[in-house]
Amino acid sequence: MPINITRAIVRGTRDVLTSDAARAAGTSLADGIDNFVSAKENRDAATDAEERELIEGLTGIRQISLIGRAEEEVQDDLAAAKNRRLGKNTGVVTFSVQPIISETGTATYLPIDDIRQAASMLIYMGSPSREFSINAKFVSRTKQEADTAWKYVQILRSWRKPEAPKNNEFNMKSPSRLSLRGFSGWFNEIPVRLTSLNSEMPDDVDYIKSHGGQDVPIIWPVTLSLKESRSPTELQDFNIEDFRTGKLGEW
Repeated sequence: MPINITRAIVRGTRDVLTSDAARAAGTSLADGIDNFVSAKENRDAATDAEERELIEGLTGIRQISLIGRAEEEVQDDLAAAKNRRLGKNTGVVTFSVQPIISETGTATYLPIDDIRQAASMLIYMGSPSREFSINAKFVSRTKQEADTAWKYVQILRSWRKPEAPKNNEFNMKSPSRLSLRGFSGWFNEIPVRLTSLNSEMPDDVDYIKSHGGQDVPIIWPVTLSLKESRSPTELQDFNIEDFRTGKLGEW
């Protein structure tokens, strides 16, 4: 029985009972029903809290974030260039709605074919950087969420552009180096570069105005491609056994 109907019955019972004995019996009954209803409300609230905690936990596992950092200028000698120094933070983008993310890696071999044998010999030449593809959506149900979606797309667009040099020099600095993380540590601060970005303005959804006056689609699809970017020190410190067992951070 719905709680509001139960409480109405309790109130009606109290109104009808007039004698002292009947009133005492009715009050006892009503108090018992009140206690039962209150206990049920407490159980429902606890269940709702547990469900929210579970949902928030699952959402946190599936989130993907990108963190941008500008690179500092390094000296020409190799010793100084080994450690890639990172400067100011250039933004953070979090894909709260679970995106589709794929990882692609290859190994390169030089074939030796002209040896008059039944097959080729392959000489290993290296393992090029992995590529990551993210298909995501920014969902805007309020003006605040529209502000966030618009800000995130602007940050993504900026990561494809070079950073400003010091002293107004003509040669621009490289775009921000990004860190890919999420899926409960599956992607653990992997250094990447943004190589392509596609953001759609669909015609089959409604739009909402942000506080800045921009028309933002309530479902805003974005697709981006990332490529792994390593420094000489990171390559030198690579350990295949740690990588194989998942113990090598940032790989």
